[in-house]
Amino acid sequence: MKCCNCSRDIPENSLYCNWCGKKQLREKEKKLKIPAPRQLPSGSWTVQLRREGVNVTEPTEEACRTKALAIRAGFLEAEKALPRLTLGQLLDKYLEDRPMLSPSTRRSYQCIRNSAFPSCMDKDIRSINWPRAVASEAQRVAKKTLKNELGFVAAAYKEQKIPFDPVDLGVVPKADTPWLDYAQILTFVDAIRDTPVELPALLALHSLRRSEIFALRMEDIDRKSETIRVSGSTVYADDGSWIHREENKSALSQRVVPIVIPRLLELLQDHTGGMCPCNDNTRRRINRICAAHDLPEVGFQGLRSSFASLAYHLGWPEEETMRVGGWSNWKTVHDHYLRLSEKDLSRSAKKMRKFYSASVSKSVSKKVSKNASKRTSAIPSSVE
Repeated sequence: MKCCNCSRDIPENSLYCNWCGKKQLREKEKKLKIPAPRQLPSGSWTVQLRREGVNVTEPTEEACRTKALAIRAGFLEAEKALPRLTLGQLLDKYLEDRPMLSPSTRRSYQCIRNSAFPSCMDKDIRSINWPRAVASEAQRVAKKTLKNELGFVAAAYKEQKIPFDPVDLGVVPKADTPWLDYAQILTFVDAIRDTPVELPALLALHSLRRSEIFALRMEDIDRKSETIRVSGSTVYADDGSWIHREENKSALSQRVVPIVIPRLLELLQDHTGGMCPCNDNTRRRINRICAAHDLPEVGFQGLRSSFASLAYHLGWPEEETMRVGGWSNWKTVHDHYLRLSEKDLSRSAKKMRKFYSASVSKSVSKKVSKNASKRTSAIPSSVE
């Protein structure tokens, strides 16, 4: 039999595990009812114990069921109890704990709070059947709207350290942000030259967010060290005005970015007055230029994604890419910004072919040399 805690093999009918010391389930305790475990897309198995307020996730179905039974029998403490909150209270708490949200993001989240998942807002989060709730919501709203709703819910769950992955529900694909590969970036840089959007677009290609670009001042530019100090943000308010804040999206967003595009350095050397005036039409102008040159319509986030993809293509270390882009972890970069082109895969394939070709050539050369040495040693030396 297997231990209900560590899943190691132990003698049959053992009362305690001789590995971890945990008490084991008896036959009558094994008859306790638990929901049937379900398999996640990742391959793991999970079961929600609503009475105990815990989600159990294990690599195998047997381990998941055994651990859930042990928790229900009281032999194991629940590792993570769900707070006693309704979904509406959970979302309200998230908004209260996030005073630094931009007005537009707060407005969007508040709209979701007021209209999304109407049958779930007053339910205890421990009793919500999410696959059923999502299937019902999919009949009411567009797929993009559903993705945004689940993104907000997932963020609120994450703040309370509750496992919740919208992708596991099978209806929210990974975001596919338009981006430029390294050849398209060069075309784009030429296309925007001497246009009104050249300066903000080049800054976006250095990983800056739109709010960071509009907040830049000339004193943030260090021409001597060829760097940009990113601090503060300018966001769109509910009344249609632009608000400047000294704080940025996060602590990591306040950073120093090296200037790597020569044209940007050239523009900044001759620039006087304000940097980039706040204009909501900038993104549309960028996209019009992209469309005119048969490029993906990237906008600000797509240019930021293009930076991450180019950094990967050029072999930048992950830590440097994260530091320059102001990202907190590589998973965020990988899931939302990094894109690989066919050329990247082709380049990697060439490297691997070169490795194997060199290895085979070396092996053949060594074998030929060894055989030649044997033949030479087999020839009798001449006798004078």
